[in-house]
Amino acid sequence: MQRNLDINKDVMKVLILDLLNDFCAHLHTGSVKLADAARKEDHNGKWLLDSLVTYQAASILATMFSIPKDVEPFILFEKTSLDSWANIVCEHVKNESPDIVFFTSGTTGKRKAIAHSLESLIDEAQDWISLMGDIEHIFINVPRHHIYGFIWGLIIPSLAKCEVIDYRACLINTNKLSKNALIVSTPHASALLTSNPELGNTGASVVLSTSPCDHKLLTDLKMEGYKNAYHVYGSTETGGIGYRTQDSLRFSLCANISEKLGVLYRNANELPVQDKLEFFEDSTFSVISRFDKAIQIRGYNVNMDALEAFILQQAFVNDVGLRISGEEEQKYLEVLVQATHISKANAVVEEIMRQYGNIIHTNNIRIVDGSIRNSLGKLVFGSIN
Repeated sequence: MQRNLDINKDVMKVLILDLLNDFCAHLHTGSVKLADAARKEDHNGKWLLDSLVTYQAASILATMFSIPKDVEPFILFEKTSLDSWANIVCEHVKNESPDIVFFTSGTTGKRKAIAHSLESLIDEAQDWISLMGDIEHIFINVPRHHIYGFIWGLIIPSLAKCEVIDYRACLINTNKLSKNALIVSTPHASALLTSNPELGNTGASVVLSTSPCDHKLLTDLKMEGYKNAYHVYGSTETGGIGYRTQDSLRFSLCANISEKLGVLYRNANELPVQDKLEFFEDSTFSVISRFDKAIQIRGYNVNMDALEAFILQQAFVNDVGLRISGEEEQKYLEVLVQATHISKANAVVEEIMRQYGNIIHTNNIRIVDGSIRNSLGKLVFGSIN
């Protein structure tokens, strides 16, 4: 059954500007900033972006919202202004309920286009609303053309009929924060939330996603006064799969996700999960490691071979051994290093911490000047402390 989605035009403008900045910034060489040129119009009502940027933007926008290629030149080039494009796309989404195409970040390879039906995105958004209850205001600092930003910053505000405010370039208005307000961010951009008591004391909730998250961050947010702190697990390929709060180390499966023999499904469709997951009888799961051999330590993906190679390349290092200790989400790395001279221990530790200080604790690094292996060549850790 097709459901109309009435998207706020101003929110769509933000999405178009995010998309322009991501895909067209390298093409724009004018003295006026790209976003400013897109907002300003000449005497004919057209924006100040040149034809090359406009063509690229039209192509990407048409791809994202599945606008037919035989229609795109007419409707997007007839009126090249931010206002006009926002109106065109909002009407297209409302009337056609198109598939929405998102692009992977490209950090591990070429960007891939991933299509999701608008129906499935609406279903996920409604599940989040059901989980969290009334939402009065949303404050978001995530680009709207990413799947996470699209669901939380565009679909959910449209369904919940609540105001959404982009706070990437401004401070959060604490007057609008309440127990029914929601702050949508990423783990890496959450320092502001844990360092400003005025924000936490309002009792608003926080939702984090787009990257691994140390569970301690969730408990820290709760201690700051936030009502709840959620960490959403998922990817561009899958959308939201599970979530956890400050009260649980494990993730709970989202309402529309099922698991059978270690495989995840949404509406009978298998999901291409990138990580190795461990499932439990209560429909919870833990992230064990990535299929590319990376493991999660303190909320970060770590490739053990790459880490070991990095340490071996450092001056004064003859040999290195790594060991994973702890249980479930509380795993930590122990590092055993054979240095050429014990007097160089501080220099070795500094180099390790400079690159991997967010993953390894100094107390878990041990430097020795003798062999770190027994007669069979196996590592001999002993007590690290």
